[in-house]
Amino acid sequence: MDNIFPLGSPISLSYTGVALTAVASVCMPVTVQQMRSQEKSIYLKDYYQYIEPIRVDFFSNVESKINSFKHLSNNWDGFGADVPDDKVINNSIKFASNLPDAIRSEINPESVVATPYGTIVFDIEHNEDLISIEIGEKNIGFFSDFSDSDNISLDGVLFNPNNLPIELVSAFSKLYLQSN
Repeated sequence: MDNIFPLGSPISLSYTGVALTAVASVCMPVTVQQMRSQEKSIYLKDYYQYIEPIRVDFFSNVESKINSFKHLSNNWDGFGADVPDDKVINNSIKFASNLPDAIRSEINPESVVATPYGTIVFDIEHNEDLISIEIGEKNIGFFSDFSDSDNISLDGVLFNPNNLPIELVSAFSKLYLQSN
């Protein structure tokens, strides 16, 4: 009787090298022998109906990159660089997370950098065109480098995470519409 699992106990199964954990939920105790006989009837397709596939959230990589700037120390570049403070980091995360999914998915974590001025820059490229956006404590600014040389830019204006400047919206439209 020492091979009996009480009701509700976690039990482990192994099927072709995949370990499964289940909870006994039968009307009577389950013995190891009963579990071994049931083990053959568990198919992976049956198991997968109860789990969600793992989704890779590329934005979490961008957010991690932004948060990594918290670990910089003053003079991090050897030339007196300022560290982005918490307000700049929070503004940058809000900015990126409020972008439409199509744009947010285009952000490469390697193209998000801290500047020596304590701001954070996002370089968003599509084909051979670029928009470079700088986020500070209170302001947002950007410039573009379009292949047709009809560039759009904006010096620092008050940052509102819920309302992008119309010039930036126009630049995003041009970045994605002109090349299609």
